[in-house]
Amino acid sequence: MPGIIGLLQWRAQQQPAEVRVTGVRPAVYLYEADLVQILQVIRRPKFLQHIRDDTPSNGAAAAADVSSVIIEVLLEHGRLRFDQIRNAVVSRLTQDDAAAATAAAAAAAPQQDGADPTQQDVQQQGQQQLALPGSKAAEYGEAVRWSFVQLLQEHYIERAPPCNLPPPQPVSVAPKKAKKAAPKPGSTEYAEAQSRAMQQLAHKTYEEARFKAPRELVTGMGTEDDDVVDGAAAAAKAEADNDAALAAAAAAKPSKKRKKVAGGVMSPPSAREMLWRVNPEEFNRRFRNKVMADLVADKLGADAGTVLAAMLSHGRRFETTVQGDLSIAMGEGEVASALKAGQDAGRLPQLSPGKDAGALLNALAYDSLGAVDGGTGPQGATFIVNMRAVLDRCRLLQLHSVLRDKFGIHGLRVFQTLLMRGQLEQKQVADTVMQPHKETRELLYRMLRAGYVQMQDIPRTADRAPTRCFYTWHVDIDAVFGRLAADLYHAAVNLHTRRSHEMRKHSELVELVESARAAGQLNFNMTDSQRRALERLNKVSTALDTSLLRLDGMIALFNEY
Repeated sequence: MPGIIGLLQWRAQQQPAEVRVTGVRPAVYLYEADLVQILQVIRRPKFLQHIRDDTPSNGAAAAADVSSVIIEVLLEHGRLRFDQIRNAVVSRLTQDDAAAATAAAAAAAPQQDGADPTQQDVQQQGQQQLALPGSKAAEYGEAVRWSFVQLLQEHYIERAPPCNLPPPQPVSVAPKKAKKAAPKPGSTEYAEAQSRAMQQLAHKTYEEARFKAPRELVTGMGTEDDDVVDGAAAAAKAEADNDAALAAAAAAKPSKKRKKVAGGVMSPPSAREMLWRVNPEEFNRRFRNKVMADLVADKLGADAGTVLAAMLSHGRRFETTVQGDLSIAMGEGEVASALKAGQDAGRLPQLSPGKDAGALLNALAYDSLGAVDGGTGPQGATFIVNMRAVLDRCRLLQLHSVLRDKFGIHGLRVFQTLLMRGQLEQKQVADTVMQPHKETRELLYRMLRAGYVQMQDIPRTADRAPTRCFYTWHVDIDAVFGRLAADLYHAAVNLHTRRSHEMRKHSELVELVESARAAGQLNFNMTDSQRRALERLNKVSTALDTSLLRLDGMIALFNEY
């Protein structure tokens, strides 16, 4: 049961009480497993590494280490209050200092008196060394507060939605109907419309406060802008909006046959009751931007990749989803300002001498890659990043490497021929790729069985007899991308299964090492066979973990992050 609660805490909602003819139905809690979060579990080590590389250093405690520990704690527990996050991070940092002090004492002890120290002596000496400078709990607590606010401003973490937040309305794909007259006050339709308006108000209130820090957390940090939310003011505003919505809903008196669903927008919790969680969408957005910038840098040079990275960084805060096709329109001045801000923060390199953002933007706009679309706006020339075109090019390049590995260079040539020329007969394909007809036929059917090419029969007669049909071959690139995405998931399952098998195979050795580490034993006796088995297990697990991380990059690319 605790494991189920840990998995489901990412997606829990409260269905409010309903007033019905037969009485009041009590509130119930609904749980839903978030499959997207489950599939991104293998991506969590990349989250931590990205935080270490992206966070600047600040204060005595390294901000990168503190930020990575905050993310790690939230990934382990799902959602926590700030005081729980602070206590967990401070405890972990203190334990790391104690372990480092113990290791230093173990290294220095044999040189002091030439005697072999016992494990208890080493631990006591490490604790004494740790206690000499005094308690660092207050210093670590301040570092946690500073890092937490920085992570929140960068959207790496977010305020968890309340459990009483109504589920989002499903998007209708039905054809548009003729507009009807506005419902009359007092009717059932009017009450339902007011209920939907109250649900939309609840979602709007949450989105406005999603990435805003309580005022007590940023006191004394010099951050007094829109990213700060005064708890009392926010509660008063939400209460006023709630009262207005309830008053409007009360004016609509539903019929006796059908009562209105009860519920409203509840006041936001206080700062001590707010729950926080990791925002995987922001990490995926950063990974997506890096992939696009690297592709442009490989094709047009490092300076062009830097300018595109600045454009993506500037437009990141205006995006509502990672699956967007286009960025916002940006002028040359906005791109230059974003480039300078990234360079000052140490996240973007300096341009080569003689290069400027305007010339690079024009080069990107006129390149055949189509990464940037140029236009004219009220303020002059504008530029838009065509993210769909860049990502499709990235997927196509990855697909080419997969085809080369699975079917050889001839298979890649067949695929490119069909992709460029459309439907072709088998003889036309063989003549175009300059390969014997027999080998071409075998290759086409292998690729058909794998799902990378499609075949269509064109009948010559109405009975569609196979002997009186001729067949053409073509490529559906969207279907191929979907097929490769499924193959990547199968490969990830195979790697994970192999890793689990290796760990079960050496379960006794793993338990021996873990028990020694839990007891704080730095040196423990192992036989030669156990030592060789441990070395092999380390090599195999490292290779499998590395392969999983590399495979996850392709999985994210072909599943639109």
